[in-house]
Amino acid sequence: MCTRPRSNRCYRPAEEVARRAVHARFSRRPCTRERRLLKPLVILLLVPLSIIGQESPSSQGHDPFLVRISEDIVSILPTAGPMTVGNCMLVNADGHAHLELRRQEFYGRGTLTRYKARLNETELKSLRDLLNAASLKALPPFIAPHTPLTVPEWHDVVAEIPRGAKVQHAGFFESAHPASSAATVEVRAQWSSSAVAMHSLVEWFHAFKSDKRWVQITNRQSSGCGQ
Repeated sequence: MCTRPRSNRCYRPAEEVARRAVHARFSRRPCTRERRLLKPLVILLLVPLSIIGQESPSSQGHDPFLVRISEDIVSILPTAGPMTVGNCMLVNADGHAHLELRRQEFYGRGTLTRYKARLNETELKSLRDLLNAASLKALPPFIAPHTPLTVPEWHDVVAEIPRGAKVQHAGFFESAHPASSAATVEVRAQWSSSAVAMHSLVEWFHAFKSDKRWVQITNRQSSGCGQ
C-alpha cells in the first residue's frame, strides 16, 4: 500500500520499504538468490548477503577472482542521509578490480555507480597475505539472520574467497539494537568472532575503496558484483 503526497507521486511507508528490503536480502534460499537493482523505494541493494550463493565470477565467464566482498549499512529510521548504503568489490587474480556503490535515500530513487581500478603486484601480495591468514581461513560459513528482522538498523559484511575447488563464504551481521530474535546465541557469537577475524580485510576494503585511482565506468555489463 502506498500514500500520495501533494506531488501525486506514490511512496511506500518506511515500514513497507523495510519489509521488502529484509525479504529481498535474507529470505531467499542461497541457491536461487540474485542481486538486482530494485525499483525506487523497494531497496535497491542491496541484497547484502545476496553475494552468498551467487555463481562465482569465474563460472560466469569472468577471470578467476581473489575475493568478492560486500558491505551494507541499512537504516529504516527517517534520516537526511542515505537510508541504505551498499558497497561491493571484486578483485580478480590479475589485479583488475571492480567496485559498485549503491545508495538509497529514505524517499528517493536508488543509485548504482560502477568503477574500475587495478592493483599492482605489491598490493596483490599484501591482499593475498590477508586472505591467507589462518584466522580468516578457519572461519565457519556465514549464517544469515532470521527474518523478519526487528531491528531498525544493521550492518553486515560478506566475503567470498576461493579455497581450491570451493569458495569460502565468511561474514558477520551486527546491530546497535538488541538482535536476540535475529539468531541463536551461538550464531551471534559466531558473528562476533568473524567480525574480529575479518577486521584487517574490512579495513583493507575501506582503504582501497577510498583510493583515488578508481575510474567510473558506464557500461551495464555485470562486473561480478551482481546485476
